[in-house]
Amino acid sequence: VLLEILSQGSDPHAIVPHLQNVFDSLASLTFDKQKKYTATMMVANDKEDVPFSTPLNLAGNVEEYLGEIVNNMQETLHDLCRDCGAECDGMACEEIVNRFPAQIGILALQFAWTMDTEDALRRARQDKSSMSSANRKALNTLNEFITLTVRPTWTKLQRTNIETLITIQVHQKDVTDELVKKKVKDPGDFEWLKQARLYWRVEKDTTVISICDVDFDYQHEYLGCKERLVVTPLTDRCYVTLSQAI
Repeated sequence: VLLEILSQGSDPHAIVPHLQNVFDSLASLTFDKQKKYTATMMVANDKEDVPFSTPLNLAGNVEEYLGEIVNNMQETLHDLCRDCGAECDGMACEEIVNRFPAQIGILALQFAWTMDTEDALRRARQDKSSMSSANRKALNTLNEFITLTVRPTWTKLQRTNIETLITIQVHQKDVTDELVKKKVKDPGDFEWLKQARLYWRVEKDTTVISICDVDFDYQHEYLGCKERLVVTPLTDRCYVTLSQAI
């Protein structure tokens, strides 16, 4: 594959079939009909497509424009994350599905849950009902997604997206349940800190993933619309162990 990429590098269209051997989920590019070598859209191996923030002209050496594809992918996902961070609070479940690509929809759900739960924990000592209210909101969000599944008009891709969002929200609801049962009332409590918490940091203009005392910047690699395995307590322990090791 590498030899074919190097030998056919002068023709970007000949390189496109090999993209899925280079990237995890990026399988193809859509080109402008008038400008033969201008890529306008990313296409995942599951057929989800996401327009580039800025169309990309593929010219020059193959290693250079492959690097530009990576940069443009990250810039596009970064722009979408910024929009998501600004808009996700109070956004309806159906709007999340329709507004964002699948992986950004997951971030919207995680941003909102982290923000709601942390705010409830801060108020828990003064307001005894704050965590119960956050728990009810998490349940309502889950039920709203479940209600969407019975609609027959969704495409296969949208249905996969909704099922994945339900998987994520079930875990988030379980975590909130545990916090309520253990009467956690402090955002500095380890029961909360050990969770994977996602924030849009305006001052850093990036998404931050926090686990325990470790922060990771989101890398903005395009993932397409992937199914997710159920998150279990063992998964959480693996996240903690791996984050400390890194």
